[in-house]
Amino acid sequence: NEVAASVKGIMDMFAADFVAQGKLPGVTTPNRYVLAWQSKVGYLPWMTPDTASVIENLGKKGQKSLLVVPVAFTSDHIETLYEIGMEYAEDAEKAGITDFRFTEGLNGSETFINTLADIVCEHLDAKEN
Repeated sequence: NEVAASVKGIMDMFAADFVAQGKLPGVTTPNRYVLAWQSKVGYLPWMTPDTASVIENLGKKGQKSLLVVPVAFTSDHIETLYEIGMEYAEDAEKAGITDFRFTEGLNGSETFINTLADIVCEHLDAKEN
């Protein structure tokens, strides 16, 4: 799926551009990552694994640090600020994870806005959907 491909691309670039080139002192191997899903609404089946279960399982395995990167959300809203920032932070604490963090969305990032504008212009020029 598109999200999994994006995550793999991000982590491959991180490994090549930052880890392999020694740009992060003390980091010599790429980070392990898990693709998890959140925001299930209703009774129908949803994507798995869900983020709460992943957090619980990481805690059971002795993981002490966790960085959540909500790649499918481009801006901060209730699902990032409350669900991740509060509910998942509580889940992490209960699971024994002592260093829980999450990244903010791209929001009004100039790089993000310029990239979107470039994509729109390319599609308009090519007369694509």
